[in-house]
Amino acid sequence: MSSTSSKCQEGITASLGYLALEAGQLSVPTDNKLLDTLAECLSTFVNIFALEDEEKALSSPSTLETVLKSIFDNENEVFVMEDSLLLVEGLSDQERLSLFLQAVTGMAMVFQHLSLSGATMTPSALERELEIFSEGDERHEMLEKVEASRFLTACYDKKDLGVYLMKIVEDEDEEEDITPENHNHNLVTSWSATKQTINTDSDEWDSSRPCKNMGLPWGFTILALN
Repeated sequence: MSSTSSKCQEGITASLGYLALEAGQLSVPTDNKLLDTLAECLSTFVNIFALEDEEKALSSPSTLETVLKSIFDNENEVFVMEDSLLLVEGLSDQERLSLFLQAVTGMAMVFQHLSLSGATMTPSALERELEIFSEGDERHEMLEKVEASRFLTACYDKKDLGVYLMKIVEDEDEEEDITPENHNHNLVTSWSATKQTINTDSDEWDSSRPCKNMGLPWGFTILALN
């Protein structure tokens, strides 16, 4: 494993430490906001990679939002970025977990991209590299793979999950260790949801950004904000 890959794995492993694991089910603790937990994860990746960053582009208060916007599609980022109780209470434990794992895996891919680019880190360079990542197919494929992962419904070892996420980062053919036969779980769950419309007149909704090609995560129901 290369030095960059080792750092990605270290960041993923450290981030998974924020998850609770009980009776084969992972969950994101609700005592902290998801955004606050992801801020800690981003700080972990920044410290592990220790990229040359004289202008402190990666330490800027706005960096978390910029990174998350490069990872998620417009339709989904609102669930990570907004503090609205209507949105937060509308998420199931599995949906929160999916968003968390997508964010962490995306961060690993972002820092891998930044490390391999060799670019001198400045705010403009960071913005440019994130835009390249955001428009790439690998980002979309990562979101789909995490969303479809059986680890969302059954996990017995965080280490296995970390290895699985790292395979997604490396774009390897991943095979999950957990199988329905081994653990007698129905790990493939069918989700359905009625999609409603978010009030696009809300000052908090950013409609200026181009919409990327991905719909809502499974199970999400958009609540109208009046």
